[in-house]
Amino acid sequence: MFSKIKIYKILILKIVFFIVKTFPSELPIFIRECQNGMYKVISYYLAKILTDLPTFFILPILFVSIAYWMANLNNSADRFFICVAIIVLVVQCSLAFGCFLSAVAPSTNVALALAGPILVPLMIFSGFLLNNESIPKYFIWLRYLSWFSYSNEAILVNQWKGVKNITCAEQDMGFCFTEGEQIINYYNIDEKNYGLNFGLMGALIVFWRVATYVVLLIKANRR
Repeated sequence: MFSKIKIYKILILKIVFFIVKTFPSELPIFIRECQNGMYKVISYYLAKILTDLPTFFILPILFVSIAYWMANLNNSADRFFICVAIIVLVVQCSLAFGCFLSAVAPSTNVALALAGPILVPLMIFSGFLLNNESIPKYFIWLRYLSWFSYSNEAILVNQWKGVKNITCAEQDMGFCFTEGEQIINYYNIDEKNYGLNFGLMGALIVFWRVATYVVLLIKANRR
């Protein structure tokens, strides 16, 4: 059942590939209007964030509200709302990263071409497809840059901490976890990092937002 947690990645990929199309098409107009003194970079960027916020806040809530119960995840109300909060943070991280990639890329085609090769390693080394202990040391830095890693740890702990007496299907009796702690230990997750994961996702949102603003500022001031 724990494999069903990965369903949120479908939403993340759609959001990133949608948002990377934004700035390349708008940049020529944005640069011309900024250089003509019609508005400041910060005004444009804040308006862009506030415009996107309702859509990318409501959409993940609706998505999780449907998929969570279909996937038969932990049916405690507090676990559900924590899961919603995690997914909202992941979406905001993806949105901020997509904006940065969109601002850096010279065209929509380049942004789309870069999105896949960058996102795939971040997802591979998130700890879901590969056990944390099996990640080569020279790739470990990718895990610390991946918001998928932080969200994966938080969701697994939220889903399985304190769960007892897991019922296994008859065909799974050869490889079956009977308690939630066994699943957490299998993925080598440190439960002490549970709260830290929320803070690090928030830090990544701020980092990518600031980085995007800096890129837009440089482009707007370039003659």
